[in-house]
Amino acid sequence: SIKSLSLPFVKIEAFMQYLVEAPNATSINDAIYLLTEIGALDSSENLTPLGAMLSRIPLHPQLGKMVLMACFFKCLDPIIAIVSVLNEKDPFQLKAFKKRYLLDRAGLEFARNSFSDHIMFANVVHQWEKAYESGNNGRFCAKHNLNERVLDGIYKIKGEILQRLDNLQVLGDKKSRNLNSKNENLLKGIIAYGLYPLIKLKGYDPKNRFSFLTDGPRKRIYINQKSVNKDKILPDPYVAYFIIRGNKKGNLSV
Repeated sequence: SIKSLSLPFVKIEAFMQYLVEAPNATSINDAIYLLTEIGALDSSENLTPLGAMLSRIPLHPQLGKMVLMACFFKCLDPIIAIVSVLNEKDPFQLKAFKKRYLLDRAGLEFARNSFSDHIMFANVVHQWEKAYESGNNGRFCAKHNLNERVLDGIYKIKGEILQRLDNLQVLGDKKSRNLNSKNENLLKGIIAYGLYPLIKLKGYDPKNRFSFLTDGPRKRIYINQKSVNKDKILPDPYVAYFIIRGNKKGNLSV
């Protein structure tokens, strides 16, 4: 967004020093690295054509890139649903910890053997929208322990994204924009392409029989207990993620 203003600063870090609360140099350099890696900035920190488009989409640049790819590959609706959830928050709600198993059961039902939290969220949003159209949204949310206020927020974000894409003239006609929306392998490819470089090689613990992500020699990133993939043996060699969390023990999970 700063570069889209065409301010007279050659380097981003030089501009940041004029802010009242300037980010530290590490945060700035990490952001520049990410934007360069995804093709939004060139080696001179100038906006690329992709970067110019991303600056007009109200999303994190990785999520914006994912949406643009979905336009080109005609699988828009599930990808917009996924990025809207990642931009908002998990729509599931836990009313009592002892009933955690109900959320696990619902997540697996929506995941449909995809081994993907992202695909699971796309299915949740799609099924809720169908329930809303038929007037059964309240019952649907109660049955699956979903927070309808969060889903309403996700729906509004979807609308905002569609409007921005329409302004960019990349939507195409309504009939064709979802021709490939049921192609699960294509969806996973677009998710991975958009989230890059947040992709890790899968590891496997033979003693306890579960998968994890590798982060260098003998370093593990665990699958979060909220994920549909917890305690699972994952079939694919790589895992893409958007948010990484740490606990008090110093363990990381996605």
